[in-house]
Amino acid sequence: MHLQVKDLVKTYETVRALKGVSFTMESGTVVGLIGPNGAGKTTLLKCILRLLRHEQGEIFYNRQLLLSRQEIAEEISYIPDQPIYYEDLTLEENLHLYAMLSGLSRQEFFEKKHILIKHLELEEYLGQLPDRLSKGNKQKLMIAMAFMKRFGLMLADEPFSGLDPSVIRNLKDLFVRVKKENKSVLISTHLLDLAQTICDSYIFLDHGSILATGNHEDILRIAGFSAEDKFSLEEAYMMLLKGE
Repeated sequence: MHLQVKDLVKTYETVRALKGVSFTMESGTVVGLIGPNGAGKTTLLKCILRLLRHEQGEIFYNRQLLLSRQEIAEEISYIPDQPIYYEDLTLEENLHLYAMLSGLSRQEFFEKKHILIKHLELEEYLGQLPDRLSKGNKQKLMIAMAFMKRFGLMLADEPFSGLDPSVIRNLKDLFVRVKKENKSVLISTHLLDLAQTICDSYIFLDHGSILATGNHEDILRIAGFSAEDKFSLEEAYMMLLKGE
């Protein structure tokens, strides 16, 4: 898997949400897309998914220019920031239907279901309609549906929102599994302390512009710190925001 975003520009009426965003991602990595609310994180993810049209720039997946949603439908999985499901189907039926639409065999479905239900603590809710679930359990359904799909890249928009600490730990384990399978995850979040426990590298975004990209040491250097200073990524991020 190789993802390249090059000079991406997206405007909503008079507001420029993305201002020439560029970065690359390689296989077997977990990358944190870090920024406050309104930074452009969700817009960026939706542009990569071709759910939004951008005015300028290019997106390449495995070094092929992406021109349509259909080209990446079988390659990229997505945990949205807002729940999307069939309201007349139970949680288990939603999972089963999504697995079928994703081309999973019956055996693959049951194998994935066993792992996901355990890690996301969903056993007691399988027979319930999603509208009756709490916000956190709806979020867990979105996560389970995303992992039901075969993919090379997962885009996760604030995936830890509303989750209990035990499920957060288990979700991080699932992301580690993805990495070991030489797949990749791009995680959008404003929780830098949580991102540090799972991410290999970072994209710092604010007001539609990239402030810095790279691993921990790269970010510290860009912020003007040395590795010997022992500053945290949060301190580096705050320094970058001040110097924007």
